[in-house]
Formats: sequence, structure tokens, C-alpha cells
Amino acid sequence: FWLKLLTVRLRHLATPPPADAVAMAATTAVAPDDGTSALFFPQRDHEPVPARDMFAVPCRDGSTLLCCRLLRARRGTVAGRTLVYFHGNGELVSKLYAPSGIPGIPNFRDLLDYLLASEHCGLASAVLVEYRGYGPNAALGPTLASLLSDAEDVVRALGVAEEQLVVMGRSIGTIPAVHLAGLHPKLFALVVESGMGDALAWVEQKLGTPTADFERTPVGHMLRQRQATLRDFPGVFLVLHCADEEVFPLEEHGRRNFLLACGSEHVAEPDAPVVDLSVDPMAPCVLRACDTSQGMRAVKALCEFENGGHNFIWPMNWKAYSACLKRLLVGTLLADASGSPVPGSWWTDVAKSRFGSDGRRLESRRGCVIT
Repeated sequence: FWLKLLTVRLRHLATPPPADAVAMAATTAVAPDDGTSALFFPQRDHEPVPARDMFAVPCRDGSTLLCCRLLRARRGTVAGRTLVYFHGNGELVSKLYAPSGIPGIPNFRDLLDYLLASEHCGLASAVLVEYRGYGPNAALGPTLASLLSDAEDVVRALGVAEEQLVVMGRSIGTIPAVHLAGLHPKLFALVVESGMGDALAWVEQKLGTPTADFERTPVGHMLRQRQATLRDFPGVFLVLHCADEEVFPLEEHGRRNFLLACGSEHVAEPDAPVVDLSVDPMAPCVLRACDTSQGMRAVKALCEFENGGHNFIWPMNWKAYSACLKRLLVGTLLADASGSPVPGSWWTDVAKSRFGSDGRRLESRRGCVIT
């Protein structure tokens, strides 16, 4: 199993991005490196996102950022929310776009297909934001400043009311996600997966630049606002973090982000909302929340997975992980889980349409409708 998983994760290293995609992205000279490019680990596409699902974002510096946009594939589509997702370092949108290649375990794309097809989630589209230097944007140099600026341009290009936006970031992707929450406090929800508690401290650790010096730069000043944003964000806030996280340990980062959103006087006590989402003894998961009786305007929750570390939070916890996102979209994040369908049971219907009885891949079907 782990050999298959590792093979799928490494396939994208084999082939360079297509020349036409690179030409589309490199529409202008790249801005000079501000000293933060070393923070990024750009990857090349193995199987690029098809042109039909490309989302070209015009950036303010004249560049064009190529991302991916998935739409609800159902007749009579009505307006709904849009999920904007920022992936982790060293990851790729094209990898997220591909359906699962491992029988028995869905991919993030499979979850998006389900959420888009569900009548109850109210999700009209999902945008997977690709970074400069990655995949089809290989000709553009990544920096923290461009990461934040491009995030703003993505939202501007979407033209969606901020109340209809769900912004989600993983690892380094939590930096632009939280940045957008500070600029658009009316977001429906903010989701932080495996994120750092102090972005400035992370930059100092990686680059050796003293925090006192870096926070005087424009991008450093924006990162300094991260804690205030989490503390003051009025919308739904969800943290997804593993107890055995080795890059950003739970206590110093995941719980710190959660407590910032709650405020010290609203820390969850034993009688505060706690939902056990464990459906597999090998993958315990508990959802904790702030005490909403203290005047919190929206749910603030922390989903703690016992296993998964930094890089395997999805494959080891996909049932509870998907249950958290669906609950967030439906508005039942803290509802009692007893008597409800087993989290992850949605994958049964998807798997039937994609895999044969012998586990071999069948022709995939986009926009499958799951009841």
C-alpha cells in the first residue's frame, strides 16, 4: 500500500510542463526575488490539467497565473459557494486534480467531485490555486509577496461575493488563505490544514532572517497580521491537524491557531462541544470547539487526527477529513455524529464508477451525481 502511495506522489517529477502552458503563464518579466524564493519547492507537471478546466488569472504585474476551476456538473446549476484551495509546498494542482490511483482510498479530487455533486453542500465551484514556479507557471519565480498578491488576484478574477467564499489552505498554503481572511472578513469559512502558528518564525527558521528585520518589509508586515486575523475573523473557522505532526507540532501550531480564534476566555472545556468522528480504530479523530455560549458569532473548531503527520493527513484520515468539510458546508459541523451515515461512505458510489471488481481503473466519469 505505502509503495503504491509513494509511487503516485512521485509520478509528477517525471515530465516537464508543456511548452504552450509555460508560454501562457510567462506573459511578462518576473519580478525580482525578494529573498524568499528559497522557501518554495516548485514541481513540474506529469499530467497537466486539461485546458477545459484551466482558470487563467490576470495578475496586477501583467502576468497570467494558470490555476484550475471545477464547476458543478449538473443541469439547472444555481449560484452557490466557491471553495478556493491553496496547496502545500512541493505539491501540485495537477496532482490534486487527478482522481485516485489507489483502489480503496479516494483522492482530494474525488472529494471535490462529491461535494460539487451533493445537493446539500451548496458548492458551485472549486478553484485549485497553482503557484508561480509550479506546473504550468514554471516560468514565473515564486516569492511570498507574489503568493499573497496572486491570492488577491484570484479572488478578484472570480468576482464572487466574499460571503460565498470558503478559503482553505494547507501548510504554506495557509499563508495566503489567512491573508485573504484578513482582507475579506465576511468569508463564509476559513479552513487551515497543517498550518504554522507563526509565519514570521517559520521564515526566520528557514531563511535565517531575524524576525525583527523581516517584519519591517512589506510582506513581513502582512505576515505579522496573521495572528490578529485569526483572533478577529468572525466567520466559521476550522483547523485540521494531526497529533503526530512533525513539521508543525500540534501544540505549538494547530492548537495555537485554534486558541487564537477562540480567545483565551473561550477555550474548550470538558463540557464544551466535542464530536467523536472516529470510524476506524486505526484513525481516531476528535472535533473540538470553542464554547459558543460565550458570544462567539460562528463555530471555531479543531479537528485532531491521531495519525497522519504532515504529509499523510488525507490518506490516513480521509473519512473523518471529508466528514469535517461536508459538515462545514452543510452547517452541521458540531452536530452529534451518532446515527448519521458512516463518514466516508460517499466513496462507495464513486469507487463503483471508477474501479472494476479486480481493482483496475475504469474510464472515469466527471460530474458523477451521488445521492
